[in-house]
Amino acid sequence: MKAITLLAFLLGLVGAMLIILIGVSVVIDEPEAHQPVAPVSDSVTPPRVTITEITITPAPEIVTVYEPIQLRDFETIADLKQFITWTWATSPEYLELKSTLDYNTPGKCELWAMGCQKFAQSQGYRINFQVTGFHAECSVIIGNTVYMFDPKSGEIRDGAYLD
Repeated sequence: MKAITLLAFLLGLVGAMLIILIGVSVVIDEPEAHQPVAPVSDSVTPPRVTITEITITPAPEIVTVYEPIQLRDFETIADLKQFITWTWATSPEYLELKSTLDYNTPGKCELWAMGCQKFAQSQGYRINFQVTGFHAECSVIIGNTVYMFDPKSGEIRDGAYLD
């Protein structure tokens, strides 16, 4: 694999040098605008290039920039209700959304759902975000049940049972 890569590199280097040399000769030997251009002869040989040294630099080491977060699910529906009622509804993120968006106007539900999801992650909880029909909402898994909830109103409903 390294031999093929090296060969491709060398061919590319020789090709680039030919293009530069031909380009320089065209600029130097450029005919006047009113004179016809003479055809190129087949007997022209390209200059030879000798490569004396090639330096191969190893790829840089990949460094992990962040630690993966460990998220937990809510254990009970009461925990979810407490999170929605107290933790989320009194958070600066919720209050900022409430002050910048008209609370009673429909729409922008995706901003509420994504904001709730991001805030929950900062608190260590797993909350999912999805669009159902024309409405964005959040969901959580508690035990064997998926619960859906509206992060703006706090309304919780059963979504589905898991097998």
